[in-house]
Amino acid sequence: MCNNEYKCKVTINSQGDGWQDEQRTDGEFTNDGTRVQLKYKLDGDNCILTFDGKTVTQQRAGENNLSLTFREGESCECTLTSGGMNGSFEIFTDEIKYTVNENNFKLFLKYSSGGDREKINLKLTAEKIGG
Repeated sequence: MCNNEYKCKVTINSQGDGWQDEQRTDGEFTNDGTRVQLKYKLDGDNCILTFDGKTVTQQRAGENNLSLTFREGESCECTLTSGGMNGSFEIFTDEIKYTVNENNFKLFLKYSSGGDREKINLKLTAEKIGG
């Protein structure tokens, strides 16, 4: 991984059983050579995604509070707090793919979520703004 930091355009595409969603926002990308971190806002909430080459962690704080961990081939717990309700559910990560360079970061996650084991594909792209 190369060292760099930049403002970026973030696109998040999610697809599950019979649905798909796309979110776009601005963010800040940092790569310290051992891990990448992406900070952005989603629906007014502050989000931080961190990736060290093996583990993806996602933290969301605000109206909706969320904590997720993805490790390929492993089950992890997702915790969620929203509107006075608390809960958690299991996620199993089938696949993590990524590319990172001086102009963009791309992450692909394939995972199963919840009791019905819904298969979800998530593609996240952070593209450097300018230069």
